[in-house]
Amino acid sequence: MGVGKRQQRTDRHAAFQNGDAAVRPALSILVVRFYGLALWRFRPFFIVTGKTVVPFLSRRGIIVKRRSARGEILFMTIQQIIVNQRAQKMQCAGSVGNGMVNLQVDPAFEKTDAEQKPFSVGARIEHSQKAIDRAQYGRFAGHPALGPADYKLAVHLPNGRGVYTFCMCPGGYVVNASSEEGMCAVNGMSNRGRDGANANSAVIVGVSPEDFGSSDILAGMAFQRKWEKLAYEEGQGLVPVQLFDDFKEKKVSERFGAVKPEHKGGYHFGNLWHCLPTFVCESLVEGIDAFGRKIKGYDRPDAILSGVETRTSSPVRIPRDEHFESNVGGLYPCGEGAGYAGGITSAAMD
Repeated sequence: MGVGKRQQRTDRHAAFQNGDAAVRPALSILVVRFYGLALWRFRPFFIVTGKTVVPFLSRRGIIVKRRSARGEILFMTIQQIIVNQRAQKMQCAGSVGNGMVNLQVDPAFEKTDAEQKPFSVGARIEHSQKAIDRAQYGRFAGHPALGPADYKLAVHLPNGRGVYTFCMCPGGYVVNASSEEGMCAVNGMSNRGRDGANANSAVIVGVSPEDFGSSDILAGMAFQRKWEKLAYEEGQGLVPVQLFDDFKEKKVSERFGAVKPEHKGGYHFGNLWHCLPTFVCESLVEGIDAFGRKIKGYDRPDAILSGVETRTSSPVRIPRDEHFESNVGGLYPCGEGAGYAGGITSAAMD
């Protein structure tokens, strides 16, 4: 980067911090996250300085466009965005449900140094909440001063993969978080009272750009969609579920054991080996067995797996400099969609 351009960025950053009215917009900090459920696919989140547009593609495909001191929210809209008044167009098109937004950017996004980023995929696992309480609290399980127990588990396997739990939901429900026709993805939630019969959590395996099969920037998204489509087919349009013991044997379950599914949406017995990469399934077996040595009963035969959990974090990152600016002047990528967070709290912190 030339000295002149670097100085321009430094001056602009200083003016922004000092509150220069010509540079600092009234909507200088935009913290927008239409959350509902933690449903993720691709959320580029840009803060742009000056008299420019502030685009935010959320799980509903919403674009927030700055107008004077207020914002205008455009729902389900195909909108042309001018970045820094440079006639650089960014278009949002295609499916705009809770997830997949097909970006066609010419040339603003293409001019960024966007890159592939590792993330994780796997399944949801359900246990009886009372069983988790007993394993975590021992003889104090059920005490009125104690809420439903939670957990956080991780293991590094000999195959080099990491397996860990994510977004654990005490007394919660597994949710069909599909956003596109012909796709299936799951998530988890708890009501305020955390009073559901089951505890559920994502159990996921790290994947890297080497697993995507392509050098394309959005290859990670294609990787996600591949397994979500197969999950939809395996579940015959519903969420495919499988008991852990049957999962280890690679066979379709026929009946539930003591653990009964707590789902928001329909489910159907299927074989998750058909809708997850083989290395992910092998790692899940090894990881859940390891977790059973940390929490008694975690690897119980009738624990229920639901697939697939693919939206753990962004598969794309837009690099930024010491002033949090991308290589496209005036474009400040931040939050989850830009590759700098993995949940609502970390996105807000970023």
